[in-house]
Amino acid sequence: MFELLNTAVNHGNEILLKYYRTQSLDISNKTDHQNIVTRADNESQAAIQEIIIDLMQKQGKTDVGFIGEENLYHKGQHMFVIDPLDGTSNFASGIDYFCIPIAYFRDGELIAGIVSRPTMHDLYYAEKGKGAFILRRGTKIPLKVTEGNLKNKVLSIYPEDIALLPQAQRARIEKMFPLYRSVRSLGAAALDIAGVAENIYGASLLTESPHIWDIAASKVILEEAGGAMYNWDGSNLQIDIGSKHTKYAPISCHPAQKEELFSYILD
Repeated sequence: MFELLNTAVNHGNEILLKYYRTQSLDISNKTDHQNIVTRADNESQAAIQEIIIDLMQKQGKTDVGFIGEENLYHKGQHMFVIDPLDGTSNFASGIDYFCIPIAYFRDGELIAGIVSRPTMHDLYYAEKGKGAFILRRGTKIPLKVTEGNLKNKVLSIYPEDIALLPQAQRARIEKMFPLYRSVRSLGAAALDIAGVAENIYGASLLTESPHIWDIAASKVILEEAGGAMYNWDGSNLQIDIGSKHTKYAPISCHPAQKEELFSYILD
């Protein structure tokens, strides 16, 4: 599955890099000026879908379905979940923190995921039961979440402005800040979670209800690296492949740090 996902994501990478920091993005609003889509989003998704269909058909697999952020949904035994551009606002502003995540489900089970950061030539990948890795400029490096001391780690949060959150939730998050070296909010959910798998972040808190395409690929990468993803009530987060519209609020961290984190969240 790695070769298929790698080929597909590279097609998307080429499109993103073609438009990145150009004046031909053709930006439009989905709901308002903070929720946008670009020409690169749409072209990337179409190219990824096309190559996946072609490669799966060459393997004799025709029952292929998709969930994609840009109005793409139909069911199949083999389901591919695509975010053609995670971090669109960053991309459109010329900020180098965006990626393409693709997840693969077979018969409803999350099997594999890939997250590509094209400008850095970084490729995160995992397949269930086979471990997680990053390919960095051609070098394959195993990913393993380490427990460590939270004071030596960075906390990643989203959304950027926690003042917009309900007061009770905001207060719980703010109480966690002194546990960490510092706090960052960079605006690409899949990269944030993959960053936990790489030990760049000690934890990732996503509170703005991301969808399946934001978290599925990174979830399998995180778990194969020894991390875990939880709901805000402390239960293990489960992805519903049967619904495009389900919203999630994942907390990603090392399992051994769950008790300490949730002592603040559930207080």
